[in-house]
Amino acid sequence: MNDGKGTYAVAWTQLVSIHLGSNTIDLLPGHSVFVNKEVVELPYAVEPVFSIQRAGEYVVMTAAIGIKVSWDGEHFVEVEAEGSYRGKLQGLCGDFNAYPDDDLRMANGNTAQTASDFGNSWEIGERPDCSCRYGKEIRPCESVSLVAQMEATRQCSILKSEIFQPAHRVMAPEPFFDACRYDLCACPEQDRCLCGILSAYAHEAAKQQVILDWRTNSLCGISCPEGFQYDECGPSCPQTCDSTTSPRDKCLQACVPGCFCAAGMVLHNLLCISPSDCPTT
Repeated sequence: MNDGKGTYAVAWTQLVSIHLGSNTIDLLPGHSVFVNKEVVELPYAVEPVFSIQRAGEYVVMTAAIGIKVSWDGEHFVEVEAEGSYRGKLQGLCGDFNAYPDDDLRMANGNTAQTASDFGNSWEIGERPDCSCRYGKEIRPCESVSLVAQMEATRQCSILKSEIFQPAHRVMAPEPFFDACRYDLCACPEQDRCLCGILSAYAHEAAKQQVILDWRTNSLCGISCPEGFQYDECGPSCPQTCDSTTSPRDKCLQACVPGCFCAAGMVLHNLLCISPSDCPTT
């Protein structure tokens, strides 16, 4: 479910709803998680069907059927499928056949000529007039002033700067730059839109083993709770008082962005403490 955020030119993910058999998992803003309409604390699992855990700034749902959904609690959602699904999928995420030219296949099997026609074809459920409308093709930068266009170009050009240059060899910045200009011309919350696209680029770069230390106090800075510090590549399974004395759960990936305890400290009851202060049993 998307939220227009004051414009129908761009949308932000408002709710991620996952249906697995008789279970419905809802991932909400602020990392809240509901399972079958009841709030749950993480980590949470319904064995052997699925498990949900926090990994850095993401909430990650891993299903036994080979699907993983990552949600940052604000705007970013990613769906990953195991290789066994290759060529067997359809919908907004494409058909997973390594041939991008047919990813705009509509629900009726035809290829859409525009992204809006493609998205509209996969709409499901009821569509209240007050909250949702069919998408249409627009060019937001053509309807704003020249000053606004130049400002969008200026801000988005950071993707081509030295800050992101280490990733250019594995991830071309041009598609992200074009998307950034589109968003900034249309988005009433420019800072949020800019940070969203920069974060998405950094995320894709990290999947190619390029970690970008791009955030600053003046550029999409993240404020961590007292005792924590932000890291673009922190442990997806952070040390806790329990993990220092027992085997740790299987980590989801090598590293994730988020707020973490400083080196030498462990996490306990949402606080960073010295291992020597861990309670004994």
